Amino acid sequence: MKKNWLIISHAFNMDGRAASQTITDKIPDLLHSGINIEVLSAKTGAKDLTLNHIQLFPWGPSALRFDFRHFISLRFGKGLFYRVSTGLAGALLAPFVLLEKSLIGLSSQWSWFMPATFVGIFKVIFGRVDIVYSTGGAWSAHLAGWLIKTLTNVTWIVEIHDPLVFASDQHKKSIGSHRDLATQKWLESKIADKADVVWWFTKGAYQAACTRHPKFIKTGFCILPGVKPPLDIFHQYEKRLCMSFSHFGSLSSTRSLKPFLSALHNFLKKYPERLSEFSVDVYGSDLDELSKEYLKNNLLASLVKVHGRLEFNPNSGMSGRDQILRKMHESDVLLLMHGDTDWCSEYIPSKVYEYFYANRPVLAVTHLNKELDQIILDRNGYVAKTIDLDSIELAVLNAYEDWRINKKYQPTYPPFNVTDCVEKIIDRVGLL
Repeated sequence: MKKNWLIISHAFNMDGRAASQTITDKIPDLLHSGINIEVLSAKTGAKDLTLNHIQLFPWGPSALRFDFRHFISLRFGKGLFYRVSTGLAGALLAPFVLLEKSLIGLSSQWSWFMPATFVGIFKVIFGRVDIVYSTGGAWSAHLAGWLIKTLTNVTWIVEIHDPLVFASDQHKKSIGSHRDLATQKWLESKIADKADVVWWFTKGAYQAACTRHPKFIKTGFCILPGVKPPLDIFHQYEKRLCMSFSHFGSLSSTRSLKPFLSALHNFLKKYPERLSEFSVDVYGSDLDELSKEYLKNNLLASLVKVHGRLEFNPNSGMSGRDQILRKMHESDVLLLMHGDTDWCSEYIPSKVYEYFYANRPVLAVTHLNKELDQIILDRNGYVAKTIDLDSIELAVLNAYEDWRINKKYQPTYPPFNVTDCVEKIIDRVGLL
């Protein structure tokens, strides 16, 4: 099998970012399989000192401003130097950012493909690269992969996290830029023409892509990504006086906490004496606007605690991800909000794979995704429908009753291990 791989990943070694974890979790298993790895990434993550890891600044002003902020924050913190240097850089780049938005009109990371393509071609021609592996995350990595493939004919394999194109008309309307939508649609067609192997993370996404481009039936497949097992089980679960529903990850107007809060409110109206027995903890983001508005003058407001992103803690030496894993282990029920849009049929929140390693029950509020429902049910979780408050209330009741009697959680199936994912990728690539 071809052993020298060049991985193109805009997000790499970014603490707590799903687009980073999806690829960085695979690295140990790829290395263990005897594959030699080089990585091209943006400057927004930590440099991996165990690999030949080349970090590149983008060439467009908006992405340069964004990456520069992350770069300075990562290395110097967010003190005075950060405020002065990023403020100055922002002022200098502002007119060019406005010009870029008016002339180009694409999402900020688009320009990262330029340095990635330049360095990637150099690596293929003058280095020892058998396979270019683009992964994202940011679609600029795939654009770079396509250009490198077109100009060198190197073997190109593609990992698509969220679909570049959703079948949903609702999703098309949500894209901020019509140019972005058109570019991603065009790029998907180029992947269909040129990629040697392509994979998606849900059956719905793969099947929809095959409908648009039948070539994917031959070159594509679906694989559940999994995550690497945590090195330690940080805490054995201990029941507390108050039942905690904990949500981890981003929230938005299309993936809102409001349906769960509404159902919990209905539950507590029936059983007001149980109000003091509940808490809702939110990690990884602020509350979405719909939830904020709903909680105004609502008794539930006292139950909801927003903890924000957990970053590297220099005192404990724990990464943000390690801290999150600890909080998962301590939670009574892990809450998964899927969304309420019709493109939910084509994606599964990546956080669910970490949930399973926490060995805690999952209450998933899902929409139009039987694959996700079955994954949760197979692991003895609770499934409810976003658009059906009664089903969410019933799930809350079932979870509460199991907590009240201190029922031991025993999943029927094991978590999804990233090793299995890597083995399937290597088996498929080995057929080329």
